Order: sequence, then C-alpha cells, then structure tokens
Amino acid sequence: MAEIENQENLPEAGGSTVKASSSDECISLTVVHNRHRYDLTLPINSTVLSMKERLESLTNVPADMQKLVFHGILDDSKRLSELKLPPRDAKLMLIGSERSAAEKVRNAEQKAQPVEAASESANEDSDSDLFSEGEHRRVLERFGMPEDAMVGIINSQDLLAPDETLSGMYDKRGQSLRLRFKPETSELWLATNSVTHKVPLATIHDVRSQPIKEHPEYHIMAFQLGPTKKSRFFVYWLPAQYVECIKTMVMQHRLLHGDRRTSF
Repeated sequence: MAEIENQENLPEAGGSTVKASSSDECISLTVVHNRHRYDLTLPINSTVLSMKERLESLTNVPADMQKLVFHGILDDSKRLSELKLPPRDAKLMLIGSERSAAEKVRNAEQKAQPVEAASESANEDSDSDLFSEGEHRRVLERFGMPEDAMVGIINSQDLLAPDETLSGMYDKRGQSLRLRFKPETSELWLATNSVTHKVPLATIHDVRSQPIKEHPEYHIMAFQLGPTKKSRFFVYWLPAQYVECIKTMVMQHRLLHGDRRTSF
C-alpha cells in the first residue's frame, strides 16, 4: 500500500512505527513592531490570520488592524508554508496601532477635538519641547501648506510600496521635498529640487513626529541623524497615514542590524 504523502515512518519505543504528518512541523520567526521584537514558533500550516490573533495578545494591536509585511502585505488566508519564508531567522514587520491608541483617536474624532490630544499621553516631554519651538510655527506660517500636498488621512495607516515616493512636503527652508526609501541600499532619500540627501538607515538614531495643530491630518517629522540638536532633519506636511510606516521601517532596520539609538 502506498505511503501517505508528506509523511514518514518513525519508530515507536515498542518497535512499531507511527506516521508523523508535515502538519506537525513548526517554523520560528521574528516579528518587529515599533521598538520591539517578538519571537514566535508556529505550526507551518498556520494561517496569517491565526498569527495575527497570536500577536494581538502580545502587542495589544487588534488583529483586524494589523498589517504584516514580508516582501509585501500578507493575505490573511495564506498559510505560513506558502510564504516562502527562510527556514531560519525569518523576519516580518508589523504595522498597526495599539488598541488604546486607536480608541483614543476614534473618541477624539467623535468629540470633534484636535486629533493630537489622542497622542499626547504617548508623547514624551522631550517631544513637546521639540515641536513647540517657535521655529516650526514660523516655517508653517511663512510657507503655508504646499500646493501639491498629498491628501492626509487621520486614523489610517498606509504602507509605502518599494521605491514609492512621497511628495508635496517642505523642509525647514520651505523647499519642496520628496521622501523615498531605497530597500536595495538600505537608505532613506530626502530630495529637494537642488540636492538629494541619501541617508543610510543605520545612521538614523530616532524618528519622532507630531500632528500640525490646525491640520492634524499632517505631521511634522524629525529624523535624528546625529547626537546633537543640530543633527535633526525636519519634514513638514507629512501625510498622517504614512507616519507609522516610516517609523516602523526605520526602527525595524535598527533592531535587526543593531540598536544605535541616541536620544534627542
């Protein structure tokens, strides 16, 4: 009689054999979310949805608000065996807000209050100092909103496709700015009409942001490129839906290639 496919005979203690199915196989992987890593061991036939449910208990990010990324966004119905994950050191990226943060945003919208109130409890004192400087107010008032600003969306998290370019932003001098990740070189490109700053991700110590008070669908984002205050690169009018993705992509690189964080 033919053997059942994907099974092998294993000896029992008494000398007879039992059949072990490949469904018993497991895979170990690491999921990176914000500044944290989560090591999981799951059956190879588990679905992406079941992995999300497991991650919900670890990260407090609702499964239906999670986006898992491995060479693109993973479909909930896919099994781990279909993802072509490496047999060792498989690493995935999780994008999503924790339940409490998401609820705060929704409550703020319902009450027609500024959205930044939803994130105040998560911001450190240094964030308040960083973004309350008169310099930023002068930039916003002097240059206004870029005419080609992309549509900003609050209470939403979108992923940047490989080599996708965000445009319609300013630097602190009011120059039109484009932002783009280059995964093949592990760089962040910040380009004006006159110069392109090609920043290795390994040199970015930290990333912080804060909504623009009158326009919470847009953020000011600060990239810490060195140990001093003068090492910050500010981006104005960044659409809110891309904030979490940008932070995660930078933090993921730092976690996977060594933590080189220096505080603001």
